[in-house]
Amino acid sequence: MGTLGDLGYPGQKFDAIRGSGPWDYYRCDNGVTSNFWIYGRNVATNVVGWVPDCNLTG
Repeated sequence: MGTLGDLGYPGQKFDAIRGSGPWDYYRCDNGVTSNFWIYGRNVATNVVGWVPDCNLTG
């Protein structure tokens, strides 16, 4: 479980279901560029989707 960056609000929990890559490169707000994406669910909202791994911490 990591901290959500793009599929919700920072600090919300994200349950990773699976990862996939390499995909298109994405530049995250923290300045890191990544092409590895994680599919999962925002625990607070139950929204499911893909998030670049550079938006997840912890």
